[in-house]
Amino acid sequence: MGRTRYKPYTGQPTAVVLSKALTPGQFPRVNAHEIGHVIDQIVGEIPTAGLSDELRGLYNSLNNGHRNAAGTDARANAKPFLPQPNGYKGDDIPGEYMAEAIRAYMADPNYLKTVAPKTAARIREYANPNPTFNRTIQFNAIAAPAAGLAASGAVLAGSDDAKAAPMAPE
Repeated sequence: MGRTRYKPYTGQPTAVVLSKALTPGQFPRVNAHEIGHVIDQIVGEIPTAGLSDELRGLYNSLNNGHRNAAGTDARANAKPFLPQPNGYKGDDIPGEYMAEAIRAYMADPNYLKTVAPKTAARIREYANPNPTFNRTIQFNAIAAPAAGLAASGAVLAGSDDAKAAPMAPE
């Protein structure tokens, strides 16, 4: 549904191409995933060594329609959702995992820092110092504070710790 194009020999991203068949609901998600690939390439491919468990679990939780909000499988014997059944092989698989992790970080930084703290730290380590875009996007380490209102039981929480310029109209 989406593809990132790269310059031959340099590997630098040149374009993000999205399928015209995308629904309005799919467009932002696929676009953000492809922007994850762009970020990963610009910073020199973020290493995934030591992150396999977090990345697999994250990819499955974000893409498996049979997962519930608690992250557990709602169906007995359901298989995890992984890149391989969608045609990804070999060296492409770590890039798919990382692009999805970057997408998750941009969409909900506190979620990623909670469920995949090592992955979030690795993204910050490689992305934040990069001068190509670190004035446009910054992945911060501090989770947004939550304040409870005892009288009403309401919780106020917010997160603006992944700041990005608009990528595409929604």
